[in-house]
Amino acid sequence: MFNFFLILSVCSSLDGGCLYPLKSDKLYDTHYDCAVAGYQHSQTILRTFGKARVNQSKVLISFRCEPVEEKDV
Repeated sequence: MFNFFLILSVCSSLDGGCLYPLKSDKLYDTHYDCAVAGYQHSQTILRTFGKARVNQSKVLISFRCEPVEEKDV
């Protein structure tokens, strides 16, 4: 059985640079739960940065749900 860590990458399409990947502290029971959280966190980050900063730096956020076996946790 697998659980999932959410890993987010905040990047600028202007210069192609990215911040270090952000790994969530929470472990998700299903890929679905992880994916939904990824979209929610992405939206929160964009809103925190604000419209001007996002537009100026062309901020993009990608995420992945990294599977981990329960015994490894």
